[in-house]
Amino acid sequence: MIRSITMRRGEIVLRSDFEQMGSQSHISRIFSDFVKEGRLVRLGHGSVCQSQNQLDHRQAGSS
Repeated sequence: MIRSITMRRGEIVLRSDFEQMGSQSHISRIFSDFVKEGRLVRLGHGSVCQSQNQLDHRQAGSS
């Protein structure tokens, strides 16, 4: 799932973007794990964005 998030052009990710991968509670738990790891930043209920570290890593890979 993190690969799918990092490959996106936009920085904001919604839980509904991943509804085909599992239930809302399952996706929310995964988002929470990624927030704890510092990969994502929670914006609100069901929405997150990539952390600055993830964005920096993505930009470094494209340079």
